[in-house]
Amino acid sequence: GSDDEGGSSAVRKVDLATGVCIAQPSLLCPQGHIVDDCCMAGRLPDGRVVCVGNTRSAYDTSEDESSQEEEDVENHTIAQVLEPPPHGAPSEASWRWRALPGTSVFHANGGAGCVLSDGRFAVFGGIDANDTTSSSCEALTLDADGER
Repeated sequence: GSDDEGGSSAVRKVDLATGVCIAQPSLLCPQGHIVDDCCMAGRLPDGRVVCVGNTRSAYDTSEDESSQEEEDVENHTIAQVLEPPPHGAPSEASWRWRALPGTSVFHANGGAGCVLSDGRFAVFGGIDANDTTSSSCEALTLDADGER
């Protein structure tokens, strides 16, 4: 789901074979920010789910929202992994998001992500923080112990 600002931290896992949609824990998001609706996600070979995207914060400097200036918006990159707790509970209901360092480049509007054959998650393209088309490519690597 999306809120009035165009973003949401809500996450749902969809079984494409059955169409069943199951709510998951919400993405971690810095206070005062919303997750942009251009996140890229994928299921890693070990079952964990990775999500890479952007958050934004709009500081309203006026009483009238229609006159809010774009310069008041702060953008941040995020990367997170949905994983079981450290001591391995068998139920996916106990899984939680863990924040990772964000990407070095903003990948909005048209950015794409995919799981590579070696288990890394690649993010590429999109529009950068200066509204310029980006050809950047970054790969997220998670070691067996979950470190980036």
